[in-house]
Amino acid sequence: INYGQNNTLIARSPLASGLLSGKMNKDTVFDKNDYRYSWLKGERFNSLLKRVDAIAELTGNYSLPDVAKLFLLQNDKIDKVIFGIKCIEHVDMIKDHLNNSLLPDELIIKLFDLYKNDFGLINERHLSY
Repeated sequence: INYGQNNTLIARSPLASGLLSGKMNKDTVFDKNDYRYSWLKGERFNSLLKRVDAIAELTGNYSLPDVAKLFLLQNDKIDKVIFGIKCIEHVDMIKDHLNNSLLPDELIIKLFDLYKNDFGLINERHLSY
């Protein structure tokens, strides 16, 4: 059977379970009923926050959540993005991103380079997302 080349890449959780929301810090603690409670803590959480800080240092005038969303929306290898939409304002924001916003190519290149170089955390690869 030949299934052809109909591969579809779907990105979900554009804010990486809230890590890219810009609202988390080393003092963030998740409730026991939160799905992140069991894995987003301790050494792993601290390592992931270092990665977020490295991204935030590059973003300039863009907010961290906007960079996360625009990065996915601009990537021609991604066919669909699943956003967690909780209110009409979220829909309006996504429409605005699709119609008006683009990240500069230089920023996208820097973000890819950051990822390729393990965010400078070579000894912490095992703690990645």
